[in-house]
Amino acid sequence: MQKGTLKNGFTCVPVRAVAETLGVEVTWDNKSRTVHINK
Repeated sequence: MQKGTLKNGFTCVPVRAVAETLGVEVTWDNKSRTVHINK
């Protein structure tokens, strides 16, 4: 799994890897450039 990074004072983590580890579904909406995480 990729490590998190610090950008402008915020910790960024690989959302898909974290979410899938927790057993939830991740989808990307390219039009709105948003991530959806569903249980």
